[in-house]
Amino acid sequence: MQKMQEKNEVVKIPKNVRQMGDINESYKIYMEDYVMTYIRQIVKRYGDRREVVMILLGQISYYEDSSYLFISGAVEFYGAFSDREQIQFNKEGWEKVHKDMERYFLGLDIVGWSVSKNEITNITPSIIKTTHIKYFSSKEKVVLEIELEEEKEQFYKMEQGRLSLCSGYYIYYDKNEAMQGYMISSLDIKKEKAEESAVADRVPALFREVIREKKEEVHQHKLMTYLYGASTFLLMIVFVIGITMINNYEKMNQMEETLYYISKNIEMANKRNTILEEEIKKAKEENEEKEGKDKDPQPEIAEVTEPAGNIEMEETLETTALTSPETRREYYVKEGDTLVSISYEFYNSTDKIKEICELNGITDRNKIICGQKIILP
Repeated sequence: MQKMQEKNEVVKIPKNVRQMGDINESYKIYMEDYVMTYIRQIVKRYGDRREVVMILLGQISYYEDSSYLFISGAVEFYGAFSDREQIQFNKEGWEKVHKDMERYFLGLDIVGWSVSKNEITNITPSIIKTTHIKYFSSKEKVVLEIELEEEKEQFYKMEQGRLSLCSGYYIYYDKNEAMQGYMISSLDIKKEKAEESAVADRVPALFREVIREKKEEVHQHKLMTYLYGASTFLLMIVFVIGITMINNYEKMNQMEETLYYISKNIEMANKRNTILEEEIKKAKEENEEKEGKDKDPQPEIAEVTEPAGNIEMEETLETTALTSPETRREYYVKEGDTLVSISYEFYNSTDKIKEICELNGITDRNKIICGQKIILP
């Protein structure tokens, strides 16, 4: 902590702080994180059934024209109850507070109080003001209002006869062994009263929740560091894979052509086997039919000779078909087609891919669209 001194008074300012709201330079509030967390847990668990009242402990220091309020402890006031005008603090409750202060918070003073508010408890601003003036009349003492519905905490202090809102405060972080000792000691509270018995059951659980939240903060920080490193490593892997894929682009195209060629050869071999089987079957049937004809004499059939003119006409048509220029064909791309498959389908080779691309203005051989019209050479 940074030290400031004036007129033999030392004011220690925490370095590890978190600002909440706008800070008033003439009156600065510093509340230790364990204290705020403990109050929130008690209010969260019981504030919906009754008002939860805490006594705030700490020190008030001064430097030049500024006041510094340090809140480093809090004890619950047992037995406080609200009537229509104010919250009543009974004698037994004050005795318990001073006993806890002497045992766990020696050297600290009462610097204010806190109270929870909701629609059920019906704690009005008038009740809070009357209570504050009666029990905490010093102008430097504060009241911390905790609103359950809005989950909001606000500090107020007396200024010119009324409670004035403090626009902001600091949360600071410390080991705060005194506060931890008070929370742990709640395990040994004797069951002298029914209310004290209930407190003995709930405080250990609250303490465990506070400690767990602290550990979770550390765990989350470590987890984020690990995830950052893992993400960086993953990006490096993706980068290397991308470079490898670019370098192997031509090899991938060659592999695609080879695979298609193999599949076509297999398909053609299957077709040839089917045709061969059909021819063998047909020859067998013709042989059986011929053997039957040899056994039964058949009437002679006169040979019919076609006129020479017809033969010449057929030869002329065949010659014309062979000598006419080849007509370019059009093909519409089907789903699953590639230029490799189209070239193999029409030419049984990939040699025509380049010519197909030139005829159709295709710059990327791997980008053709279903339904696209392609002119075949």
